Amino acid sequence: MADTRIGGQTPNIPSPTTTNTTETTSEVSPSSIGERQTSTDRQEPANTALAQKMQAAENKGQHNLSGQLMRHSLNQALPTGSAPPTQAGGSAHPGTLDMQHSLNKWRAENNLKPIKEDGLDSEDTRNAIREFQRQNGIKESGVPTPETLKSLATQVDIIALKNNPSTAAHINKLVNSEGFKKLPPDVQSDVINRFKQYAAAGELRNIGNMVNVIDQPGFANFPLSSKKLMLDTMAARPDDDRLATNLSRMAGSPFGKLDETSQNWALNRIKSYGGDRNKITSLLVITSRTTDPPPGRPHLPGKNEMLTRLMNYPPDTDQVENMVKILGASGFSDLSVDVQNQILDGLPSRFTTGQLSYGEAANIMILATSPQFEKLHPDKRDEMMNTLAMRPWNFKLANVLRELAENGRFQVDKRTWRQTLERVDADTPD
Repeated sequence: MADTRIGGQTPNIPSPTTTNTTETTSEVSPSSIGERQTSTDRQEPANTALAQKMQAAENKGQHNLSGQLMRHSLNQALPTGSAPPTQAGGSAHPGTLDMQHSLNKWRAENNLKPIKEDGLDSEDTRNAIREFQRQNGIKESGVPTPETLKSLATQVDIIALKNNPSTAAHINKLVNSEGFKKLPPDVQSDVINRFKQYAAAGELRNIGNMVNVIDQPGFANFPLSSKKLMLDTMAARPDDDRLATNLSRMAGSPFGKLDETSQNWALNRIKSYGGDRNKITSLLVITSRTTDPPPGRPHLPGKNEMLTRLMNYPPDTDQVENMVKILGASGFSDLSVDVQNQILDGLPSRFTTGQLSYGEAANIMILATSPQFEKLHPDKRDEMMNTLAMRPWNFKLANVLRELAENGRFQVDKRTWRQTLERVDADTPD
């Protein structure tokens, strides 16, 4: 299965010095050469002139073989577009030539004078590397480090996509966004590589969806882990326009005020929903709550309170989904905090056999949003909720209980209210 992660893996670009030394030593080591010399000494007299000449020739051959292996190993280790650590004025190298060619593409795009493409590790080449590093936020060294080469390859790919009429608008929007500029080079590279795949397959909608997520206000300020999760979520369903819209709204909403743990929890759940619109909508309702109460209306205190409650809920998938549905039900945010907590705290004991439907969650809200419900004694509220929980699908029962909550006699009844609830339940058919 193809890896859909953004920023999940970084190609391993080996260090020429370390890799070459290891490979050369493993193939031609001093000890192995010595063993061969010892074996020759036993077979031929070492004190003859002929034997000495043969031994000298063999040693010279081994030395030449070692040099050849080392150069071959170096050439194999260097990635495309990289340059070997040669001295200025040394022999030309194809890797250096490729890198110079890429640098000139970038320089032309940025209205800079081209450098000579000769495959030599010249001072002009090193200065060009420094200039590229400086303009792309990389430590200036003049050395083609793995980070530099990755960033250069990304910039060349961006230029190609900008010159493609079918992708130019999307890419121009992307590279000018703060969200993309603040991604680390490895994540930028993964995004662009994915865009190249989409462009090759003619899947331009996928590019547009991901660009819209990255370009939204607030995305640039998310923690890196949240950015990666948001991109991973979009990459898992790249053609889902509504998912792109939801994620874009999150980037510009109070979701950004949540702490990193809460953001990651919510994004992982949204990714696991597999495009289930109702679940995603309910969870977004929770994550978009603000800390400041609207004037004259109840509110949920604390930006993380509901998500913290949700994360600490019983480790039962059905119960978590029930809570999400209740939190997303119409009218829940208008309830007093006491009533909200009473409903949420009672869910695990009232609904133990599976998930509530959205219709059943709506029936609970029919009762809970009665203007008089919150004025009842907490014991009465609990018993009314327990009665409805026996048949949560019964729309008629929900309405009868609402009417009862608004009945003045029931509100002051201290002796027979339990029997009244039993009679109402028995007299209300499905």
